[in-house]
Amino acid sequence: MRTKILFDLEAAQPKLDGTPHGAGEYAHVVFKRLSAVNTSAEITAIYNPSKWLDPALRNLASKAPIELVEIRNIDEFHKLVDLNNFQKFYSSAPRKYYDSDLKNLQVIFTIHGLRRIEKEEGRIPSSSRPVRQVIRSSLRSLLNRGKVNTRKEKDKRLVNIKAAKFNIVVPSLHTKYNLINTFPELSEIDIRVLYSPIPFLVNEEKLGDCQVIINNFDLQSRQFFLLVNARRSEKNAQFGMQALDNVFTRFPSLKKSVLVVGADDKYPRFEGLQNRDCFKLIEYIERSTLECLYKEAYALIFPSLDEGFGYPPLECMRYGTPVLCSVNTSMAELYYGAALLFNPLMVRELEARILTILLEKDVWEEYSSRGLIRYKELSKRQNEDLEKLVNLILAPL
Repeated sequence: MRTKILFDLEAAQPKLDGTPHGAGEYAHVVFKRLSAVNTSAEITAIYNPSKWLDPALRNLASKAPIELVEIRNIDEFHKLVDLNNFQKFYSSAPRKYYDSDLKNLQVIFTIHGLRRIEKEEGRIPSSSRPVRQVIRSSLRSLLNRGKVNTRKEKDKRLVNIKAAKFNIVVPSLHTKYNLINTFPELSEIDIRVLYSPIPFLVNEEKLGDCQVIINNFDLQSRQFFLLVNARRSEKNAQFGMQALDNVFTRFPSLKKSVLVVGADDKYPRFEGLQNRDCFKLIEYIERSTLECLYKEAYALIFPSLDEGFGYPPLECMRYGTPVLCSVNTSMAELYYGAALLFNPLMVRELEARILTILLEKDVWEEYSSRGLIRYKELSKRQNEDLEKLVNLILAPL
């Protein structure tokens, strides 16, 4: 008898506004591998017709074959489960299922972290932000305090979901023990640490002329700092911008261009910078363009406050681009010794790291080499762990 598996393909779709997210790449890679190696299970994949679905995913489903089913809301999901004899359910973005009754299924969830809760606990000190931002943030904090408690209750229900069997997959040891620390009952649950799979990287031979691409942004190879995901507050891009601005003000001879991806000139953190002419803000871009920026940047600055895994540092290391990244959450676990680490709440500490990589040329070379080595180590583990995850999903009951 074939195992009937339900796969949450909506996790691979962007948000309604078209914004991509890390869990989407994760789901895409898992679905691609699953469709390639499955020979015995009967897989049904659900997606939201209100959101864009990558034609490549439709093509994979058609070839597998995997049935695609439109699900517009949680009620339709529950109805689908009730009317079918699914035996397994997998999701890499499971939060909306926190109140679902899946007692007849083996449930496998990838939980990337407790971002909403951690973000509330990891606020940027007011001394590093303009007064207007401090006031706005304080008001939001007061208004959202109840919401954080609600989110924690939802997460508690999620990790205690009604299921015949429940497996949790997490991308790092940090995420595993942060979950257990927040919800002690999880110490009895099967939580597996499987590193996030390698996203769809563009083959270097097909990357195109990166020199032309960076010229379009009026940049020069290895002469610009890169910050990404600026619109997502937990990525803390404004902190990196402030540190660079402070260094450029004190040491004008060290000025370089700074490209900030995921923002435009209306980005509120742009206010108050003394060296605005050094900063170029752009909205989200195609994957091949982003790969060129990773390849051609002088260094990536990644001051994130919360990461379950953290793709951008590793993607830069692939090209020997040095990385300055925060030491908190999973970053120390993954990148200790391969990146210049700093406290993402201490702006002067990041300023010191920026000065180090600008003034000590051997440090740039050293961390370029270390990054390449770490990329090879982690990508090997990522490939191995992807196979383990797919085998877990496909394993017969």
